[in-house]
Amino acid sequence: MREMAAESQDEAERRKLIEKRELWEAIPMSELEKELRNISWLWPKWIPQGFVTSICAPGESGKSLLTLSLAKTILTNGNWPDGQSAGLGSAEKVIWVEAEAGQVMLKERVKELQIPSDRLFLPAIKGDKFGQPDLSLISHQRGLWRMVEAVQPVMVVIDSLGQAQTRSEHQKKEIQQVMTFLQHLARDNNTTVPIIHHFNKPQQFQVASVWRVRGSTIIANACKSIIGIERKAQSRTRKVYHTKSNLSVYQPPFAMTIGGSKHLIEFAPWTEELEEEPETDTGRCAAWLQDCLAEHGPQRPKTIIEWAEENEGFSRATVYRAKDLAQNIVSDGAGPSCHWKLRQTDDS
Repeated sequence: MREMAAESQDEAERRKLIEKRELWEAIPMSELEKELRNISWLWPKWIPQGFVTSICAPGESGKSLLTLSLAKTILTNGNWPDGQSAGLGSAEKVIWVEAEAGQVMLKERVKELQIPSDRLFLPAIKGDKFGQPDLSLISHQRGLWRMVEAVQPVMVVIDSLGQAQTRSEHQKKEIQQVMTFLQHLARDNNTTVPIIHHFNKPQQFQVASVWRVRGSTIIANACKSIIGIERKAQSRTRKVYHTKSNLSVYQPPFAMTIGGSKHLIEFAPWTEELEEEPETDTGRCAAWLQDCLAEHGPQRPKTIIEWAEENEGFSRATVYRAKDLAQNIVSDGAGPSCHWKLRQTDDS
């Protein structure tokens, strides 16, 4: 009788946990497999369906134009930049979350690229057609989620991640919630979510790798594919390449020319292999350190080291080596009043 009473008490407690959604249960993978889709591709080997992808490059490299060309391929059932046929339906839809107040520019580009504008959707936030999205707010996340459920788009573009949310990109605890939301949005709605984002600016720090995604590594980790764009000064042609690919082998790069002879944007095979600078922990830390000081201003070394260890896994020694390597980070003051800051540069 005591055993039966104990079992009843355990079952009652279990029911309470289920009602509160606090119960963890062991589910065999064989059961979960029934609810999981096979990996599929929007753009084969480049952009997987149901995941977050990043289109990442320094400023003025053509990130939005490249992403708009992908939207055109979807909406016109055309060819991808590498020549592969999209093989999609004739009524697919795309959501474009414009976060940089660039609706007028977007309108002109859509017209010039001859993109069907009736199936390219922008959010009206609480009745405001030009409302500023902030995906760090739960209410805005819910609004976008309901919009995706209603429209059922093939692709949801976030342009850009930095402007679409107000969390710090360099603090893991700040940006992780936003990236987790985007991952779940893609997975649960079987859509692809390209986020337009930035690399570190190499002109600010000569030895920083231009391939590194700006902000916390949480951003790069959340993306299953990262497509980079390399721009050479005074050239209209960019190199588009894989900088991360979890689900396929790296694909050959291709050339993207902006303002070509016939069209706003043109694609062709890449004919010149550029040498890539090897990346080190010290180099990555130096780029991260420079970004932190640019965003948050002067900081005490102790604070910087705590951020580096907690958010990026860099050791104290690596942080000091990175400071020396950067050359444009200086100490202001001494002892407890010492702060690290970026050296002022003469732009004249």
